[in-house]
Amino acid sequence: MQGDSSDNIPGVPGVGEKTALSLIQRYGSIEKLYEAVENGTDDLKGKQREKIVENKELAEMSKFLGTINLEVPIEDTLENFKVEEWDKPKVLELFKELNFNRYIDRFSLRGEEAGGLNAEIKKETYKRVDKPVEEIIELIRAQKEMTFYLATEPDDDENKIIKEKITGISICPIGDVSFLDIRR
Repeated sequence: MQGDSSDNIPGVPGVGEKTALSLIQRYGSIEKLYEAVENGTDDLKGKQREKIVENKELAEMSKFLGTINLEVPIEDTLENFKVEEWDKPKVLELFKELNFNRYIDRFSLRGEEAGGLNAEIKKETYKRVDKPVEEIIELIRAQKEMTFYLATEPDDDENKIIKEKITGISICPIGDVSFLDIRR
């Protein structure tokens, strides 16, 4: 009978937590409350009775929306719910279809439109420069913007949430075509 705006359950207007609790304690259920109203055996008075009578459909719908269905058939096993890597092109396609532009940006899927960073970076578009780590650190500190790429490989450790391990990093100052590769 009491609404819940966070779950979009309307409830009966004018019935808050205390009133709903009191009514359910007295009548046992929404169905028994409305049965008493129909039989004239209820003890409701004035505006409260009027609101409850006028909003029977809202009360029934609110109960339906707030009831957890324990009889839903679940055919999956726990194995089917393991966290796995997304199929990013499929997710991007779905997000575009649903106009979830904020999520495309939030999950950095824009690069997937062109096949991702791996498809964009070709050996002929950059040159490898080996430098001591100290020089690389100084270069990073001096730059206001740069691009980086993390080289990864699968990590089969089932205790980890992130299933990739970083094996190297490539750093490129914006406007430069030199990549600094740091590999293990």
